[in-house]
Amino acid sequence: MKTATTTKTWDHTNSELAYSQNGKLVIASAEDDSGSIGFADPEKNGFAYQTYGGWVDEKGGRLGAFSLGSETAKADVPTSSTATFKGTAGGIYVDTVGYDVMSADAALDVDFGDNTARFRTNNTRLEAGGTAANLDMSGKLDIAAGGLSGNIATADQSMSGTVDGRFYGSGAQEVGGTFDLKGNNATMVGGYGTVKQP
Repeated sequence: MKTATTTKTWDHTNSELAYSQNGKLVIASAEDDSGSIGFADPEKNGFAYQTYGGWVDEKGGRLGAFSLGSETAKADVPTSSTATFKGTAGGIYVDTVGYDVMSADAALDVDFGDNTARFRTNNTRLEAGGTAANLDMSGKLDIAAGGLSGNIATADQSMSGTVDGRFYGSGAQEVGGTFDLKGNNATMVGGYGTVKQP
């Protein structure tokens, strides 16, 4: 993983590989406990055009999220109709105790005519901490220039922040993006990916 400020490598020489409890995130944890990266397995999530994830470099005090894929051309994003997209979310949760990998179900209700979307997650859990319904997220996004952006908060209102997104695939068949929330001496960053429902 390379960003503008840091480079971190997770591979077979320095990390242990596992799947999240829901089987949809690949997690590589450094053997020296210096950090982890989790990313969505496209096949197990039903993604044809994208993946997402989150990472933490505990020794460097850095963390982040990503959403990658084959973006829909702006001209191919619908300008009318509505659609529901369902999928998963995952990332890193950090508090005063340490960090944990989080995962959840994700959904968006998109109104292309109104240029808005409703984002929500449920069934949130932490790999070490267990069920965490208080960390379920929801918020409203606006669609502009072929992308999405808005504000979100956790179910218990202890954390708030931003969420973004982009359309992936031919005719906007998928939506994915990242989120970043802070509050109550905690931070949660990660990504999500969803697929248009019939």
